[in-house]
Amino acid sequence: MAFSEKTLAFLFENRMHDSQAWYQEHKNQYQQYVAQPCKAMIQQVQPYLAQIDPQISCTPRCMSRIYRDTRFSKDKSLFRTCFWCTFSRPRDGREYPAFYFEAGQEGFSYGCGFYHASTVQMQLLRQMILEQSPSYLAARQAMDSQQTFSLYGELYKRNHFPDAPSEQQDWLNRRNMGASCQSTDFPLLFSDALPQVLGEGYVQLTPFYRFLLNAAEQA
Repeated sequence: MAFSEKTLAFLFENRMHDSQAWYQEHKNQYQQYVAQPCKAMIQQVQPYLAQIDPQISCTPRCMSRIYRDTRFSKDKSLFRTCFWCTFSRPRDGREYPAFYFEAGQEGFSYGCGFYHASTVQMQLLRQMILEQSPSYLAARQAMDSQQTFSLYGELYKRNHFPDAPSEQQDWLNRRNMGASCQSTDFPLLFSDALPQVLGEGYVQLTPFYRFLLNAAEQA
C-alpha cells in the first residue's frame, strides 16, 4: 500500500474546508489515503532502523497528528496540509537525534538530525569537530561521499570559528544540526519503492546519526 495523489488531494481539501464536521464525514478517506499507507511505510522501514540502532522506536505512534497545535500560533487553522514521521530513541529527559520523513504539497523530505539540540549538545558536537574525533571524521566522510543529503541547521550570521579549517566551518557555525534530502520526485513518493529508498538512505546516514548520538548521550 503506497501513498498516491489522493493522499495529497485529501490533505489539501481537508485544510480548505478546515471543519471538524467535514473531517468526521470523510475520516475514512484519511485512514485509506494517509494513515494506512503511512503505517505500512513505517513497518517497512523498521528493519533498516533496527539495524542502525535497536533502541529506535518505529511504531504507528511515530506518525504526526492531522490536527494542528494552535495554542501558541496566530494561525488557528485546525488541520495540517502535510504529514510526517519521526523515529528516535524514547525520551528519557534528553533530546535524541531522530530520523524523519515528511510529505506535503511541495514534495517530501527525509533525513536525520536533532529537532532542537540543547546548548550543551551543540557545544559537545563542536568540541568533537575541533578535536577531529573519530565520530566526527566518520560523519563527515559519510556526508562527503554522497550527494543525496545536505547539512541543515540555521547558520550564525557571523563566522564564530574563522580560524578553523574551511571544511569544518559549515559544521561549526550552526545553531542546530541535521542532514536532509529535499525531493519533488512525486513518482517515487507514490511508488512501492519509497520505503526501500528511505531505509537505504537512513542506513547511509548511520555515521552521522552516531556522531549526533554521542553528543546526546554525553549531555
